[in-house]
Amino acid sequence: MSDARDNFIGANKVSENVYGIVLQESGRNRVIDNDVYSNNEVGIWLINSTMTKVIENTVSNNGGEGIKMSDSRRNMIVRNTAELNGYGISASHAYDNIIFLNNFINNSINAFSSASTNTWNSTFPITFTYNGSTCTDYMGNYWSDYTGTANPYGIGTTPYIISAGNADYHPLIERWQVYFP
Repeated sequence: MSDARDNFIGANKVSENVYGIVLQESGRNRVIDNDVYSNNEVGIWLINSTMTKVIENTVSNNGGEGIKMSDSRRNMIVRNTAELNGYGISASHAYDNIIFLNNFINNSINAFSSASTNTWNSTFPITFTYNGSTCTDYMGNYWSDYTGTANPYGIGTTPYIISAGNADYHPLIERWQVYFP
């Protein structure tokens, strides 16, 4: 979709296309609960888009990027799973996006960022349950290749570095669903 505003794109199954879901020069859209899988070059692509919420989607087995942001600002990427893609998520000339509570699992490269500065964890403390204890802390994303250690609440104690100026300062040790029984 190009120049689209205030739309809901949800509950779709998208496979074997060049591009799965594309929003170009668009804003204030909601992309929720889609399954974008199998042989798309890019699963979900925001191009010059703003204030769009990408929530609870699964992007898997795509040749290029699972989720891609190009020249996009102030979007929220939350509770998605990107698995077995070339890149789990990539950002190019993308700024002020907030990316947290996502699972990036066994992608060739889990995250790539070029000429971008984004927030890769929540901007506010979240209350959650971990190992039977209720906790309140900032939360990042689950990265299958994270090698750091965790605090007692399942939050990594060392940042997950994405690129210069981009890091998840509160990486999750387990998939985000574990924290919300």
